[in-house]
Amino acid sequence: MPTATGVRYSYIIMKSWSSVALPEISGVGLAPLLNDVASGKKLNPVVDAKASIYICGITPYDSTHIGHAATYVNFDLLKRVWLDAGFSVNHVQNVTDIDDPLFERAAKSGTPWQEIANREMKRYADDMVALRVLPPDSYATITEEFSTIVTAIQELLDMDAAYRLNDDIYFDISQSDKLGFVSHLKFDEMKQLFAARGGDPERANKRNALDPLLWKQFLGDDGFESELGKGRPGWHVECVAIANKYAALPVSVKAGGNDLIFPHHDMCQVECDSWLHVGLANAYIYAGMVNYQGEKMSKSLGNLVFVSDLLASGVDPMAIRLAILTNHYSKEWHWSDDLLTNANIRLENWREALALEVTVEPEALLGEIRHFLADDLDTPSAVSAIDSWATNTMQGKGNTHGGAGLVGRSLDKLFGIAL
Repeated sequence: MPTATGVRYSYIIMKSWSSVALPEISGVGLAPLLNDVASGKKLNPVVDAKASIYICGITPYDSTHIGHAATYVNFDLLKRVWLDAGFSVNHVQNVTDIDDPLFERAAKSGTPWQEIANREMKRYADDMVALRVLPPDSYATITEEFSTIVTAIQELLDMDAAYRLNDDIYFDISQSDKLGFVSHLKFDEMKQLFAARGGDPERANKRNALDPLLWKQFLGDDGFESELGKGRPGWHVECVAIANKYAALPVSVKAGGNDLIFPHHDMCQVECDSWLHVGLANAYIYAGMVNYQGEKMSKSLGNLVFVSDLLASGVDPMAIRLAILTNHYSKEWHWSDDLLTNANIRLENWREALALEVTVEPEALLGEIRHFLADDLDTPSAVSAIDSWATNTMQGKGNTHGGAGLVGRSLDKLFGIAL
């Protein structure tokens, strides 16, 4: 068991995944305007053509499901659009590889939580490779960055922005006026969600019911020794400390599923504001929830469709990716067998059009795709434009010899769909 500050507190084998080469296409793309949930405005959050994004990663106690895939595919699309616009991109992503769900799964299965985390991170990486998601530039587990997070908590204590309650440590939300910056929720709404999403508003002797946990005492064999005591860090401070280490704050975009708006991203914002006196992000962008069989797809409900299962059954990963991208990233949508069937039909139509020597003008289509993607990643309109191009090409309305090459490269570079 590691005990000294500065030791690499890692139980987990941490690896990202292999990347893909992006083909060259003509011209330069447009800087996308994105719907920032915090301000309610559509804006370009990138300064001086240097884009950065922090995407909240998985808790690896189960396999990657379609809801996860939708989040990472859509923000991969954003990275591709930024790169097409000539921006540099710094992508930081964490993995919450030590948390109660892992301990619970380990106790239930009899498998060490470290083994579960390693297995599911490997499966997640394989899924991302299949879906052609570009890997993060910095990909950090909580156990890898334990000393980084402990230092952040200690500094908050030293600043009197945190306090001890028995052997736990809480952040004092009164130290910042930014609570609700992202969610704009009222106190009673926050309190209800806080309890439902892992908070403890009813704990006695907290200064404020919404004060989030920075450090949780953990006396089992899997706790970490540190100057804070034996335990593990809280959820929100983990992301703030990792973002601060690997990116210049504020990042252009803080991203994740919209269930992270509160408490996670609100709490990240107040902790960052108090600790570093800087905003965490220029914009907060969220993927909508995915429903299946009439309910939100979630581990708690057990109504999950796993990417690895689809791949094992022979489903084309490009059909999975396209099925996701036919929906606008920020909207709630429904996964179904019909959606996947339609994606396969669409791919076949596109492939048939790409196989023809004479096509409809490819530069015009590329311009349409760029225009739609620059408008808050409007993939439904972009997909419709590609459909029209394919239909018109197959109906013999084309006037350009060899234009299919540019269209194929554009789909590869921008949509991540290799045909």
